Amino acid sequence: MSQNHYSSLLSGPDSIRLLRLMPHEDDTAPIECQLLNHSLKESSKGTHLYEALSYVWGDSDNPRSISVDKHGLSVTANLHAALSRLRDHSLERILWVDAVCIYLDRSRIKHCRKLRLGTSVLWGV
Repeated sequence: MSQNHYSSLLSGPDSIRLLRLMPHEDDTAPIECQLLNHSLKESSKGTHLYEALSYVWGDSDNPRSISVDKHGLSVTANLHAALSRLRDHSLERILWVDAVCIYLDRSRIKHCRKLRLGTSVLWGV
């Protein structure tokens, strides 16, 4: 996935990227997702918009592929398995997944501040 795709999604300092996990009736079908923006300012209205996925990244020697906005993205087998299990047969699911929602060539700490999370969340402390 290109850097331009990631950078075009952020619309302001109070925005984060979220992953829309598309439903599928076939549990073995390829995983299809969409990236979208979410304003943290609107989160204060008490709505339940997304779930944060916590998982062990695992070994990156055996990557799997998912589709994000019709572009292939390599992810760890653990993330692929988690998304497969979380995918519903008929309903979309909105997730925050660090490996997809954070552009990994940028500073993680800067993004953590934007999310108002402690850095321990990303470093596994």
